[in-house]
Amino acid sequence: MTSSAATPVTSSLARRLSPKTSGISELMVRAMLREVPRYAASPERYAGAVLQRCRLAVRIFVRIVESGEPPAARDINVVRRIGRTVAIAGEPLEPLLHALRIGARVGWEETLRESRREPALAPEQMLP
Repeated sequence: MTSSAATPVTSSLARRLSPKTSGISELMVRAMLREVPRYAASPERYAGAVLQRCRLAVRIFVRIVESGEPPAARDINVVRRIGRTVAIAGEPLEPLLHALRIGARVGWEETLRESRREPALAPEQMLP
């Protein structure tokens, strides 16, 4: 069983990911604007808000990786505020859920890509 505390590996990975947060966010946005039909139909309407949300999400993720702890209350509140904002705007839930899945996929791919760069991390080091 692993502890929830940060390890040298997770701290190292977080340091490697941190300067890439803007680039990862931009990759997420491009994928979302391409793959979510509602966003693709009106990129000028959605791109700014989607980028802002992706930046927040990536920063929260890096902080979680760095600390080795689950999301803090402030992180959860950020996500709640985003959900409320989307609901108040009358946006349907499915495009947001689709975008979240895409963002998670892109974030996962970029995290794995970074973990494989030298000095590469063994897969079992990524499990915690």
